[in-house]
Amino acid sequence: MKKACKEIVNKSAIDVVLSKELLWNILSLVNDQSRSIIAASCVCREWRYVIYKWVTHLSLSWCRNNTNDLVVSVAPNFAKLQSLTLSQTNSLLEDSAIEVIASCCNNLIELDISGSLNLTDWLLFLLTQASGCPDLAKLNISRCLSFTESGLRCLSRCKHMKSLNLCCCSRATTDTALDIISIGCSELQFLNLEECKSVTDIGLICLACGCQDLRGLNLGWL
Repeated sequence: MKKACKEIVNKSAIDVVLSKELLWNILSLVNDQSRSIIAASCVCREWRYVIYKWVTHLSLSWCRNNTNDLVVSVAPNFAKLQSLTLSQTNSLLEDSAIEVIASCCNNLIELDISGSLNLTDWLLFLLTQASGCPDLAKLNISRCLSFTESGLRCLSRCKHMKSLNLCCCSRATTDTALDIISIGCSELQFLNLEECKSVTDIGLICLACGCQDLRGLNLGWL
C-alpha cells in the first residue's frame, strides 16, 4: 500500500499533464458547456486549473441576473479565450465588465456584446488598443444604442476585422465612420448595416473602394 502511494506521489510531469488533458476531454463533452464549465471550475483546484488553461470559447448569455458581476469575476481567469458571447436582450452590461475583458482577454478574436444598452465609446477605445484585443476579427455590437460615431471610428484599428454587425447602431453608423472603417478594416468580408438609416451612397462607395473583399452586406433599411 505504501509503495502504491509513493508511486502516485512520484508521478512524472508528463503523467500529470496527460491526466489534465484527459480531464479536459471529458469536460468538453458536457452539454450546455459554457454554463457547466463555470460550475465545474468551482469543484476543485485541479478542475479549475484545467478549465482556465484550455477554454477558448465561452458564452455567458445564459446569465440573466448579475451578468456584469459574473464577467468581472471570471474573465481574468480565461487568458486564452478567443471567443466570448455576452449577447442578451436589453443587457445591463456595464463598462467595468468590458474593461476587464480588454485588460485580461487579449487573445480574443470574436466578441458578441449585442443588446448592451449602457456601454460607452470608451469601451471601443479600450478594446481596440494594442494592449486590448487588437486581433478582433468578428464583432457584434448590434443594438448597442449608446455608441456614437467617435466610438465606431476606433474600430479602424482592428486590421484583421472580417465580420462586423452594426445593426440598429444608427446613431454611430455615419458615412464618416464607414469611411474610416473602410480604410482601417480592409479585410472586412461581412457587414450588417440593418436599420442604420444615416448611411448614404457616400458611405457605401467608401466601403466599395476600401473593403474589396466584402462578400456580404445587409442594407435592411432599403
